[in-house]
Amino acid sequence: MRYGIPSRFIASLSGCVMMFIAASCGNACQHQCTIVHSAGLSDSLHIAVRDIGEYISRSIPEGCVEYGSPDSAFDREGDVIVLVDRSDSMLVSMCSEYGLDVSPKEWNSFAITGFARKDSEGMIYFLEGADLWGRQYAAYDFLERYLGVRYLKPDHDHVPVFRRFKSPEINTGIQKPDYKWRGLYPWHYNYGSRGLHSFCDINARFVAQDWDWFCSLADWMVKNKQNAVLWFDDVFSHENISGQFPDSVTDYYALRGIRQVLGMGWASNEDRNPGFPYQEIICVDEYGKSIETEDWRRAICPESDAYFKMADKNFANMKLDKPENYLGVLIGYAENSWAAYESGVNCVHHKGVPSSSLMLRDLKYVKEKFEKAGLGHLPVGYVTSTHSIHPGNPFETDAFLDGIDDNAIFTMHTYQQSAWTQFERLYDRIKKKNDSEGADLKVFHIGEVAFICGADIPLLKPSIIRRRSEHFDSLPKENTIGHLATLNTTQFLYWYKTYQMMRWQWHKDDARWDEDTYSNLAAVFGDKDAIRINEIFNRFACLEYVLPYSQIDSLKHTVADLRPPVQWGRYNAKTHPNEFGFLLWADVKDMDQLCGAEASIGQIRALNEELKKGKDQFYNAEFYPIIRLTADYYSLRIHYGKYLVNMSRAEEAYAASGWSETVRALLLNAESELSAAKADLENYNEIFYGLIKFDVSAASRAKKADIDRDFVFNPDGEYLGSRLNDVRESLKANKLMIK
Repeated sequence: MRYGIPSRFIASLSGCVMMFIAASCGNACQHQCTIVHSAGLSDSLHIAVRDIGEYISRSIPEGCVEYGSPDSAFDREGDVIVLVDRSDSMLVSMCSEYGLDVSPKEWNSFAITGFARKDSEGMIYFLEGADLWGRQYAAYDFLERYLGVRYLKPDHDHVPVFRRFKSPEINTGIQKPDYKWRGLYPWHYNYGSRGLHSFCDINARFVAQDWDWFCSLADWMVKNKQNAVLWFDDVFSHENISGQFPDSVTDYYALRGIRQVLGMGWASNEDRNPGFPYQEIICVDEYGKSIETEDWRRAICPESDAYFKMADKNFANMKLDKPENYLGVLIGYAENSWAAYESGVNCVHHKGVPSSSLMLRDLKYVKEKFEKAGLGHLPVGYVTSTHSIHPGNPFETDAFLDGIDDNAIFTMHTYQQSAWTQFERLYDRIKKKNDSEGADLKVFHIGEVAFICGADIPLLKPSIIRRRSEHFDSLPKENTIGHLATLNTTQFLYWYKTYQMMRWQWHKDDARWDEDTYSNLAAVFGDKDAIRINEIFNRFACLEYVLPYSQIDSLKHTVADLRPPVQWGRYNAKTHPNEFGFLLWADVKDMDQLCGAEASIGQIRALNEELKKGKDQFYNAEFYPIIRLTADYYSLRIHYGKYLVNMSRAEEAYAASGWSETVRALLLNAESELSAAKADLENYNEIFYGLIKFDVSAASRAKKADIDRDFVFNPDGEYLGSRLNDVRESLKANKLMIK
């Protein structure tokens, strides 16, 4: 099936061809390139060809780019870039003339082979792919190797600019993926229903109906060798989000070769529609009271009349008119519903009923829906996550595994603070069923790198990259159909983590996480600055693991976590005592270690300021504020930790011998540390509110509540001020004022 290229791309392609012809007719051409392809180019490859020309023109301003047919490929000197099409006899003849014997044939594979031209100065490059995907990947991989382009964000590429350009030798051999399907799991909490428009760009773009941006997201995926997408439909109880995209978006994803995993979700406790009467359909006990005391844990009862009506609404909103675009169907229940335990829950409507029997009932219902829609061939399966895989879960029971279809699919969603090994029991059961019964159960692994709710945005967290590096090194490939990376924002340096994940989904080599980080940074900023930025990342990683920076080598080389990093690094005055240390450094009583951490933060700040002086606009816009903010986050906690140590020592000295100069000196130290912590908090807030474009004075309570829910929550200035006042009162009274 051929899809029409969106009008914005037709205009762009026509304009580019004219521009390149004009450029070639100018007075001076420092570097000539001719792009050669067959006449029967597909729509998707037209886009890739246009991109080759555009990137070369941006990178070599004094160069010239022309498009040529095979019979005119050698009319000009300079480099020739050939998109190989084995059905074109003239292109095959060119390959034979240069002895090209590399021909990729495996799924999504490609090869790029370069030779010195026989007839004149310049190189000839043959870009060949085994299929539509491979041919596109060859084009974008070529630009990475030829120019040094890096596709960092949907709206930002790194494109080096050359005054003088030397054509490189490129011979990749056959490149092939580690996973058949590789893609993104764009994740959000109900577009438009919450106040996150300026905090999460996916929400903002959807609410603004910025469909060009979503097409740019597809381009970003293809440039980084992605071919699958799972929109966050699978745990939605009241609407199917991907069904709301206009045809221009869904057609463009199909045009670029991106296939969709469909999500069917109901019985969810996540993101409930405010207008829906949930209290009337949740699981209740024999007295009519909810079996869950907390609202966020309440799930729609699988025996309520609304249960399948909600599923019908979800299904009706799906776009199912292009069967070739879909990979499979997933049923999602969320992690805290009645489906969490095989023994079920104490709901009067299904008490004592095994969860697996209700889940298999749902599987049959979904299968019938898709069969009626002419999509009965699609594999249907379930969403699993590290929240739902625990002792007593239904997914590992004999009844469940015996009842599912032989071609079912599962997602295994690993959260950023978890390890995929929690799924080993389920994975082993899947393997056993495949080996002993000839079933064909398949797994989609999902690795999370960003989490927008109640977590650690907008801080820089290198431990996530480290953990996901181990994740890819240890994941089994057998019975695995693909890998997805979560995406809920490309802000706050989270784009870098997703970018790294996409590269690892194609191929995870044997490099350590920090070596890969250095390689990526060096490509963008050069070796010297990459060394400094990587040092910043490594120092932050040590701070996350509450380790001295002197132990960075052990952190790089060890597989196991020396101490699990605190992912939910929030201060909560309601649940934590004052001396909790804001969830970090709470049990560090070693002043030398605290002082070492403070010195490391000082080094981070110094490196960050040095890099800012380099006036790299990209660094200053993307890296500088996040690094500065994260340094304030840790500095606040380190100073508070030092305050706690000084106060503890002051209390011991005061209890032993009353007021003394020793007590006074310790209190002065405590006062100094609290003052420094207060300054860190003020700096943090200034940067933070600027990043999210938030006006505290004009914000509604609802908006403030969203910030408290979704971002790192620090103590307010009054909390620190109160502690500071206690210390000063003690100094004034020459008496330790213990409260």
